[in-house]
Amino acid sequence: MAKARKASKKRVARRGHKRAAKKLAPKAAKGAFSDMNFVGIFELWKAALIKPEKIISDQASKAGYAKGVLMLCLAGALYAVISAVLTANFFVLALGPAMFAVMVPLVVLVGAAVVFAFAKILGGNGGLREQFYLSAVLLSPIILLMACAKVLYIIPIIGFLFEAAVVFVIEVYALYQITLALRSVHDFSTIRAILSWFLPLLIVTIIVLVFALIVVAAILALVPAAVLVGVLS
Repeated sequence: MAKARKASKKRVARRGHKRAAKKLAPKAAKGAFSDMNFVGIFELWKAALIKPEKIISDQASKAGYAKGVLMLCLAGALYAVISAVLTANFFVLALGPAMFAVMVPLVVLVGAAVVFAFAKILGGNGGLREQFYLSAVLLSPIILLMACAKVLYIIPIIGFLFEAAVVFVIEVYALYQITLALRSVHDFSTIRAILSWFLPLLIVTIIVLVFALIVVAAILALVPAAVLVGVLS
């Protein structure tokens, strides 16, 4: 009888634990996204632009793939809307938000994975989740700034040159932010952090240039010499 009572008590205890776990599970899931509201996201993006080092330190422990993807989806959709409005491109306004909401997270995730591989080769100790999430936090406001730069298109004739110059400055600042994030996540020197993104960028640039040269050579080989002489003369 005593054994039966003990067994009954254990079963009751197990049921109690299961009920408690079911009650706590939704709260835990909700807590993971409790700070993911529009106001909180835009405040985070503003702080990321002004104080990237502080944001990197504060957000490292909150890293998550889902939150990073959500922010990039929002940034991609807003980029399409802002760009379409500023350039009066209604085709982009119709199709762009959905397309960029998918494309931007995908590009950032693939880029983060490539940079992560080089960071590991250079002795990095961090994880891809932290690196991707911090990249999402830092790059989302950068994406919006690039969209806002399109307002310079209103300047006649040379507006695109001003826009290109502003975008270049924004990109340089983005690389600075990514360098800070890599240095923090992987716990290595600034030089190694720079090399983590510079080496893959250099390799991609070389591949693109080689491919372009091959295409040009193939076109020249197909065009008769007499035609080329006539064009050049």
